Amino acid sequence: MNQRFAEAATVVEAIDKALGRPTPRNEVFAEVKAIQEFLEWAIGDQLVVHKGKLGNFDFAAAVSTGPTLFVGEGNMSFSLALAKLAPRAAQDFVVTTFEPRMRVSLAAYQNAVKLTRIGAKVLHGVDATRLDRYFNATRFSAIVFNFPNVASRIPVYGHNPNHNLIRRFLRNAAQRLARNGRVIITVVDTPFYSGAFGLTAAAKFAGYKEPDVYAFKPSHFSGYAHANTLGGQSALAKYRNFRSWVFQLP
Repeated sequence: MNQRFAEAATVVEAIDKALGRPTPRNEVFAEVKAIQEFLEWAIGDQLVVHKGKLGNFDFAAAVSTGPTLFVGEGNMSFSLALAKLAPRAAQDFVVTTFEPRMRVSLAAYQNAVKLTRIGAKVLHGVDATRLDRYFNATRFSAIVFNFPNVASRIPVYGHNPNHNLIRRFLRNAAQRLARNGRVIITVVDTPFYSGAFGLTAAAKFAGYKEPDVYAFKPSHFSGYAHANTLGGQSALAKYRNFRSWVFQLP
């Protein structure tokens, strides 16, 4: 489904040109995006891609095995919620945001203060696809990336940009994992997002074993409030089905 939409802008432009009615490119993408969002709303929850065959993933246990890195943490409410579930592990948390310090939200600032007070380390302006720049010698038992999103659906080299983000992130994260470490990526579970991220293929591309898929229940994490990239409606408000994909190296 996603590949068809990724090519839609080109097809629409070709038809308009053939009929002598050129359409501005930004209007074409707006139309395509509207169709995508309507179909996701209409059938997304009826076509659940993965059933979470292994139940709910035990995040509290995972972060208690050693140092944990959180990337793309937005308002940092998820890492703070986990710190409450696993207080002894919180001092080994490294919590990062893609946004620089001066651009984080008030909620993110407040949560950063709380995390720092309980011993976690907070960093801003961290690119999840370039972790070697910030953690050259550090190895993590768990690396957590909740709802990765580049806030664009304009194809890059024929792929949804989130497809490229995930592959670059996984390949880089592999170099930062401790022995038996795990990368956990949580995403919306709809046909569109499954195709856009291509997580099974991304695992193979980056050298991981086939990932395990678990159910993800936001309500299990008190105080967690997902913040969408560049604002906009939160995934937790728009969708009902989510999955955590767990990756390990051979």
